[in-house]
Amino acid sequence: MALWKVFPGKGGVYEADFLEHSHVGVSFGCRINLQNVPSKAALQAEHQNGYDQLWRFLTELQPGSLVAVPFTRSRVQLGEIAGDYQFRPDQQPYHVRPIRWLAADIPDSAFDDDLVDSFRSPSTVHQVQATEGEERVRDVVWRCIDEYLERAQPFFESGQMESEELRYKQEMIEGLGRARAALLKDDSDWVKLIRSALNVPGSPMTWRSRQAIYSWFDSDPARARSAMREFWADDSVPAADRIRQLIDCVPESHGFKRSEIGMSLRTVSALLMALGPDYPPFTRNSFAHAFRQTRYPLPGNSFDAGQLYDHALGLLDLLVERGYDNGFDWPNDYLEAQSIVWTLHQQADSAVKNADDESESNEVQDLDAIAHELLLPPNFLQTVERLLEDKNKRQLVFQGPPGTGKTYVARRLAEHLAGSAERVRLVQFHPSYAYEDFVQGYRPTLDGEGRASFELRDGPLLEIANLANIDPDNAYFLVIDEINRGNLAKVFGELYFLLEYRDEPIGLQYSNQPFSLPDNLRIIGTMNTADRSIALVDLALRRRFYFVEFHPDSEPITGLLSRWLDRHAPDMEWVADVVEAANRKLDNRDAAIGPSYFMREALDEEQLELVWQHNVLPYIEEQLYGEPDRLSEFALEALRAAVSSSDPAERQGDASGERDARD
Repeated sequence: MALWKVFPGKGGVYEADFLEHSHVGVSFGCRINLQNVPSKAALQAEHQNGYDQLWRFLTELQPGSLVAVPFTRSRVQLGEIAGDYQFRPDQQPYHVRPIRWLAADIPDSAFDDDLVDSFRSPSTVHQVQATEGEERVRDVVWRCIDEYLERAQPFFESGQMESEELRYKQEMIEGLGRARAALLKDDSDWVKLIRSALNVPGSPMTWRSRQAIYSWFDSDPARARSAMREFWADDSVPAADRIRQLIDCVPESHGFKRSEIGMSLRTVSALLMALGPDYPPFTRNSFAHAFRQTRYPLPGNSFDAGQLYDHALGLLDLLVERGYDNGFDWPNDYLEAQSIVWTLHQQADSAVKNADDESESNEVQDLDAIAHELLLPPNFLQTVERLLEDKNKRQLVFQGPPGTGKTYVARRLAEHLAGSAERVRLVQFHPSYAYEDFVQGYRPTLDGEGRASFELRDGPLLEIANLANIDPDNAYFLVIDEINRGNLAKVFGELYFLLEYRDEPIGLQYSNQPFSLPDNLRIIGTMNTADRSIALVDLALRRRFYFVEFHPDSEPITGLLSRWLDRHAPDMEWVADVVEAANRKLDNRDAAIGPSYFMREALDEEQLELVWQHNVLPYIEEQLYGEPDRLSEFALEALRAAVSSSDPAERQGDASGERDARD
């Protein structure tokens, strides 16, 4: 077989389409069904643009041909043509061929220079002529798969895989097989046999899901019997169709929600084991780990449960194939391959689980440590974490006047909850910021021949969403600073829908490819309430975000400056009283002076004078627009004198009360 290159359009415009629909394709603006064209000359007569490459795509790419697809960001996708030419007149690319993806996101650096030159050449469809090109590319494809299998070798050779993973699954298959046989013979014991089979220690179905299934059997036995007969029917119905059909029949409940595709598929795939070892159970996190480790392509954002199951079987098929090619006695079937996937995920997870197994108490202690570092009440951070974990939103906004630490806390908390600064992205909105900057848009570039052109580029939202999709086991955070300084309707576009309905994909404005926000992506915005021109946020955004107050007169900010000065500059504690007095005079909660102006290491009177004169007073002057005579009231020395002459007992009482509240 030959090695081919198919280019995914200028700026990678077809990248998402190729992955979502498991095909490669070309257009050249030709909306003619190529199967109806008798010859290359006839095609040229009807459509000259790219006719030779269109004809090559139709006649020379054969099922089994290895194809390299050069993506943007110096990454290459690899697959095999899996079927015949198809024409789709209503969506570009118009001419497609199904592909069996083998490897995804391979960096250019993994290939020899002559191969990279061929992959990155200007032509859309061409046969790579590099010496032994196919063999060298297949070596790259198999490298990650083979290394993955080698990590499983000790488990098989020691017998652990058999004793710890395979035996109980084989018992489940046998037990569910008996339940299936009973149901198909109209034996009323089929429900009892299912309960017995799923009660095996290690069952992949969670107890909540089991209860949901049992409740369905009890509450609607006729409907359940009919649906299970169809699900387990002795015919050639594809597994994906069986899965879709049963998921549609099981009633929604706390233990079974169709919108939670991973959990509903895990539940239904466990019942599918009745059909034998080539119908293994599905667990989302273990397969996500396997996809990353083997460089197997990630499932599309719009995949339903049936498509996701088929996609997982595709990886298992490769594991079985490579095990045989490497001379291993395993894996012999999909069940053994799935056991490798599960075991290696558990092994990889064990290091972090050693720390995490102490669970919620440790997480609270971790938040306590962050709260101590930031001098914030621990229960405040715990509340924010709960809001971010709420599946109805997953996004919130810190709002308050400038200098209250909104951005600092957002970034520090995001890094802590994400577990790494690499999983946090910061962007700042401003009046000229647009959808094309934030989500996706065309940008000027030079093509391979130095001509001016445009390419479709992802903005920070899509970039971090793609990272989150690749790594579903970890949380990712997008911090949007000054969120209300942008034209929100213009910047967010269809994201208004996605923020509310995360599990429902929608077409993007430029690529028109289905996209949904990953469940493990959280968004924290910050909003300055002092800017009168932008203080109002449209109700559509307010309905989709939680809002958390950062005001100097209430938790978590009240008393923060006193606590900070007590820790870092005890001789300057009087500054907190001065700031409080200034805020009383301003009498504008949304424009109060925040503590961050003064939270500087080794703060002294000289530094304070500079900050007050060149940061604080210009800010106050802006708030007193139309009242210039009042500015003298806010001179640092005048405020300090007023604070010093007030009743010491009153100040001491206030401070004591503040300490009591903190304790």
